[in-house]
Amino acid sequence: MKVLITGATGFVGSHLCDKLSEQGHEVYALVRNEQKALNLELPGKYITGNLDEESISSWVKKLPSDLDCVIHTAGVVSAKHSLTFAKTNQLATQDLINELSKRYEKLHFLLISSQAAAGPSQSPIDEAHECNPVSAYGHSKLAAEQALKELAPESWNSTIIRPPMVIGPRDSAVLDVFKMVKSRFVTGPGLGFRSKRYSVVNVFDLVDAIILCAKQQSPKNEVYYVTSVDEVTFEELINTISSTLGVKKVFFMSIPIWILRIVAGALYTLPIHLPLTRDKINELEAHAWLCKSEKIKALGHIPQHDLRSTIEMTAKDYQGRNWL
Repeated sequence: MKVLITGATGFVGSHLCDKLSEQGHEVYALVRNEQKALNLELPGKYITGNLDEESISSWVKKLPSDLDCVIHTAGVVSAKHSLTFAKTNQLATQDLINELSKRYEKLHFLLISSQAAAGPSQSPIDEAHECNPVSAYGHSKLAAEQALKELAPESWNSTIIRPPMVIGPRDSAVLDVFKMVKSRFVTGPGLGFRSKRYSVVNVFDLVDAIILCAKQQSPKNEVYYVTSVDEVTFEELINTISSTLGVKKVFFMSIPIWILRIVAGALYTLPIHLPLTRDKINELEAHAWLCKSEKIKALGHIPQHDLRSTIEMTAKDYQGRNWL
């Protein structure tokens, strides 16, 4: 296949470039910073540009006329303003689809969305579950999904993948949790944060699932969840990290949600962006984010990684990069 990867220097996008190239596919990597791609030793042909409307119309012309597939991983997961989510996750997706549709009559467009588009759930949900996002991020991802459904030409194939918590090498998001464990002092949102439950997917299992879907001539607008571990408590996650790092004792301290909201409000006034935002607290407050992946398993996807192997490979990667 000839495949365009947006967000190619990101966590999931970079692993996709690696695996697709390894399998012999022709990869076109959309990068904003070519030097960052070189530092990552990212394989493929670099397409320099971003998801601004004018930039899209310029770099789309550089793509091959016989492009088979677009895997759209680019987006923002944390921002101060809800408009940033709407612009980058929703409007940019609309612009990308519109520009590609001018040039390609046939194409398979895969949107890497998020479980945040569906919202939290106390029991594992499947793809038929009604969506109820609780954050601006989740709303923007759901809006991007809707844009694909409404704007993609009838002659296209289109697939939506909603990963839950993604963990693996190169992941900067879960790095803060590892750092807390290494410090032996773990904080969390709300009194019951240790028992909060999550579905988890190893980045390599996710990449395998995405590529499997890319090769399918599936019906239009198919939606899939992908998990490696259907359910794990936050405490189980911390205990697995601590045993992997050789940390014998970890101290837990809960922080009331109302205090987090005050802190996030104070951080909002600073000229820099920090991960703790008022929008992110809406997600942290939920007691469970659970989903199940029977639908994609029916296509032949078999997860290869459990929680421990996922944590071990992630810790090894962090240590190799001197991030811990």
